[in-house]
Amino acid sequence: MRQRLLLARPGTAIDHASATAADGTLRETECLGQYWQCSETGAVKAVALVGYVFVREGADLAKALEQMALLFIGGDVRYGLGKVRRVGWCQASEVFGAPAELNGDDPAVTTERLLAHASRSDGPGTMRGDLETLGGWNFGTFYAPGGNTVYWKPGSVSGGREAWTIPGSGLWRLRVSSQ
Repeated sequence: MRQRLLLARPGTAIDHASATAADGTLRETECLGQYWQCSETGAVKAVALVGYVFVREGADLAKALEQMALLFIGGDVRYGLGKVRRVGWCQASEVFGAPAELNGDDPAVTTERLLAHASRSDGPGTMRGDLETLGGWNFGTFYAPGGNTVYWKPGSVSGGREAWTIPGSGLWRLRVSSQ
């Protein structure tokens, strides 16, 4: 994905006194490209994103989402990055082909492959994949949601179909069997 879809936009701060780049300000912003080229056919195609929003039946949020035509994601929207236009909306009972359970306190997805981050301690002993820590910016302050917690990256594999719950944090948790 990185080679086909990601672009790097360079940027710098200009020192107004000299009209030159200020020392130490060169940076890159990675973003999704608008187009990609198919390696087999060479055809250029538009990039689209698919996502899921779990909404309880009858919730006001569903009506608000149906009215939403544009979504701005990411921290660089003032530069025109992160603008996503909705082209479709439908009810689903699966998440990327994996069965979803929506009638509990938290949604659950049964799958072998993680589709989001999960704490290393939440994975079964058979987990395989890459690990990373998470962090981000909130109003100019850096934060790490789990401190130094290490997370399984999306795409990691559990070795068998597992039920994963999705709490409000968005970090997947292995469902503990009640038996």
